[in-house]
Amino acid sequence: MDNSVDLPGYKYYVDPEGERPDVKVTFVNIEAAPGESVTGVVIPFDERLDLRERNYERREVGPDLCAYFGSAEARARFDEGPAVVSREYLAQVPGEGDPGVPVWDLRRVDLP
Repeated sequence: MDNSVDLPGYKYYVDPEGERPDVKVTFVNIEAAPGESVTGVVIPFDERLDLRERNYERREVGPDLCAYFGSAEARARFDEGPAVVSREYLAQVPGEGDPGVPVWDLRRVDLP
């Protein structure tokens, strides 16, 4: 997400000093090749989840099974950079590994 843009009903992030850095805040993205697997969680959902996951597109990955992949627009913002990930967010993601971008201490601010 472009941290410099306000979207009604969305969010932005500030650093420990309360400043709003001009960065792209990134989140988990599935990049498994065909035949590979990823660890995930199966939950029931409806179309409201599509609205919440506005930086992702839902794709069917098996019978009655879908996954969310980063949208083309979200991947373009990531490539434009600079991209960072929130330490708090990353701590909630199962698994281990290098996120491939700097990990920053950021506080989420929700917009009305």
